[in-house]
Amino acid sequence: MPGTGGDAERTNTRRRTSRAGGDFLRRAVSFCRSTFGDSSPFCPTGTVTQHHESGVCSGPRDMRKSWAPCFLSVIEITLSITLAGKPRPPKANQPRTSGGHMTIDAHPTAVAPPIRATVYVGRWPEFPSPFPGPETGTFPPCTSTIVSGPTEVVLIDAQYLKEDVRDLGDLIERTGKTLTTIYVTHAHPDHYLGIGPLMERFPDAKCIALPHIVEAMKENNEEYAEQFGQMFGDTVVTGNALPDPFDGDTFFVDGSPLKIIEVEQADISPTTIVHIPAIDAVVSGDAIYNEIHPMLGLSTADEWPDWLGTVDVVENLKPRMIVAGHRRPDGDDYAVDMMIQQTRSYIKEFAAAYNVAKDAQDLIGIMSAKFPHHGNVWTLTFSAFSAIEMRTTAGATSGQ
Repeated sequence: MPGTGGDAERTNTRRRTSRAGGDFLRRAVSFCRSTFGDSSPFCPTGTVTQHHESGVCSGPRDMRKSWAPCFLSVIEITLSITLAGKPRPPKANQPRTSGGHMTIDAHPTAVAPPIRATVYVGRWPEFPSPFPGPETGTFPPCTSTIVSGPTEVVLIDAQYLKEDVRDLGDLIERTGKTLTTIYVTHAHPDHYLGIGPLMERFPDAKCIALPHIVEAMKENNEEYAEQFGQMFGDTVVTGNALPDPFDGDTFFVDGSPLKIIEVEQADISPTTIVHIPAIDAVVSGDAIYNEIHPMLGLSTADEWPDWLGTVDVVENLKPRMIVAGHRRPDGDDYAVDMMIQQTRSYIKEFAAAYNVAKDAQDLIGIMSAKFPHHGNVWTLTFSAFSAIEMRTTAGATSGQ
């Protein structure tokens, strides 16, 4: 088993999943059953096609504005290259050191470390939306991070669509190095469904997650599989592969440590981030978002302050690079201050709007006005309907 550094008596362990989020998931599954039956709602024209050599994608733009998304950025300590089409103009609160095709680190270290991180950004699929408004929803691009040393690579999070898992495996294979470990940050299927095909392709690799995260996967895997099957049809990975429970807090690539940090809350709990000291990087799972509407619909108002605490944890690590769990394909992994500030601000603004909004549509309007450039409005829609339903239920319960 890779990794040492036990801390088996891990303190501050969170052994729960959000009851409210689980209940809403069950309602979403029920909706899919009643609306689609056993047929797949997924339309092939809603997929995003990719040119595998250049990394440039093409496909439906809907909420993606006028730029062509990409699926791969190579993050090195001195250089990050993003292959994109027409860039959006930089916003005032988004520090950039490039013109859209490449980002140069303005403060490189004196000596490049022996490891680097490569970020794979998945497709942006469509599916019929169960909510009023647009007929189609979209699922935000999910990231996977390959950390490579001289002879080994490790993978953090594993995608969920068959084509993304295939392309991710191709990318790992092209390194010519040995995949030793797949680590999963939390129990959401867009981060772990791909481990089955990847373990078949790389049978010598170990797949790990913290024990209570594995337990959370077991508790919800059947419902998630049904929900994702209804949303994405035969484009999504199926199977019951799960990580092995891992009691340590460190795993390694060519002797360089990757530190597992369990945090109080992100879009769900339990959840983790990974700190890579050698390159001052944090792979944040779904604790930090990069110009994508964060998912607040699977947690409660009482849990949102804990998420703010998690943002503080990431900030206190002083990373020079953050790999957000979901980001625009042309996102900047070095825009650390922007990601931290926007995630923190979004949670606070959502909590404030939640207290005053008349209904879900009002909440959507308030947040859309405050964050007009954030991608994947469907996530905001889901969060708003879930939050207002929880508020209504709580009010009815307290009034009894």
